[in-house]
Amino acid sequence: MTRTIPPGHNHAQVNGAHTKGKKKNDTPVDPAAMYESLKNRIAALEEEEVLEEEEERRFGETIVFL
Repeated sequence: MTRTIPPGHNHAQVNGAHTKGKKKNDTPVDPAAMYESLKNRIAALEEEEVLEEEEERRFGETIVFL
C-alpha cells in the first residue's frame, strides 16, 4: 500500500511553524492596560461567585443548573 501526499503538503514543517492564513498583530501591548483588564475580569468573576454563594444560602441547594 502506497500513501500519497496531498499537493502543497510539506513534511518538513514543525508544529506551530505553519503561519499561512494567520494574521500578525503588530500593535504593541500596553502592560498597564492588560493588567487593568485582567484585574477587572478577576473582580467580575469573584463578584459572580459571591452572588452565587449568597443565592445558595438564601434558596438552598435545591436549584439544579442544567
